[in-house]
Amino acid sequence: MPTSPKAAIKAGLDRGVVSESEYQPALDMIADRNTWSHVYRQSMLPTILSRLPAYHSLMQAVADRLSAADR
Repeated sequence: MPTSPKAAIKAGLDRGVVSESEYQPALDMIADRNTWSHVYRQSMLPTILSRLPAYHSLMQAVADRLSAADR
């Protein structure tokens, strides 16, 4: 059982839920979350906000794969 967000992404990669091309963007998403949650640099907000649509698409693709696997 993964014990951290990065470990969960790695487990998803190992199990085929996260593709090779999604792996680094997923790690980037976690890094952005950590940066905004812990640093609060206002200057970074526009950059992080601009990435949210891609992160949404990534997580939707993973959620769809997981949903299909449950069927």
